[in-house]
Amino acid sequence: MRRAVPFALIENGQELQLSSSRETLATALRDVGVRLGPGDQVQPTLDTELTAGLEVHVEHAAQVVVTLPEGKEILYSLAETVGEALAEGGVQLPPDYRLDPPAETPVAPGMAIHVIGISEEQVQEMERIESHTVYQPDSSLAWGESRVVSGQDGVLYRQYRVVYENSQAVSQELVDEWYDPEPMDTVIYYSMADAPPPPPLDIPDGLQAVGVLRVYATWYNAASAGRSPSDPSYGITATGVPVARGIVAVDPSVIPLGTRLYIPGYGYAVAADTGGGIRGNMIDLGYPDGVVSDWLSQWVDIYILGP
Repeated sequence: MRRAVPFALIENGQELQLSSSRETLATALRDVGVRLGPGDQVQPTLDTELTAGLEVHVEHAAQVVVTLPEGKEILYSLAETVGEALAEGGVQLPPDYRLDPPAETPVAPGMAIHVIGISEEQVQEMERIESHTVYQPDSSLAWGESRVVSGQDGVLYRQYRVVYENSQAVSQELVDEWYDPEPMDTVIYYSMADAPPPPPLDIPDGLQAVGVLRVYATWYNAASAGRSPSDPSYGITATGVPVARGIVAVDPSVIPLGTRLYIPGYGYAVAADTGGGIRGNMIDLGYPDGVVSDWLSQWVDIYILGP
């Protein structure tokens, strides 16, 4: 016969006074209902002989689930904080990472810990920039002269720093941008000199003309006017009529709107539109969308028709 002896059990900081007739600490704890699991800590060891007045300390490990970029792990830990639990469990962490919850968070049973791998890369984008044709006056040019400075399309490069968390992009920062080559508009310089006295009118037979004017004539259509097809004003001229063959854009200070014209190689027309680049002795010959222009930009004598 073995008589029961008293002993103190301190379980997760809570003290109980118990007694048992078992010979070892392991059997005594089983008798009093203490269940031990993975990671639990018992002092003294379980094979210690149970003696009167023995003080037994039991600390139960908390089960936590650790989610890593490559999978999940289950830890049983006595650590106080998330960071200590991961270090105690020998968890292999990525070179750069963040923890959710943070490393200083106290460990609680059933806690989910996410180890989020962080990486970054440099990403380069390329955008083609189209050049345009612009018209500018040149006071050094004589009447009727013009000169062209050819431009070129450009390429815009953008360098981004992209940050990933577990292979998912979470941020993008522009770190540099440059042109190679830089876009340059083609510039057509035209004369602003006064026209020489007009020669005697040389008017084709059957043409009711009241004057002849030498102009630099280009061409345009609705698509080249700079508006989107979804714009309600797409293809509509300054006078409210649609762009079509026979509609000409002019500088109203030189050719008043409404003036009827005859342009050799183009035909009869009316001055019904204006344009930002149309200044002085320049006109822009209208064409409907979808029609291939048969006009080459050039100096030409046009005829001002009578009423």
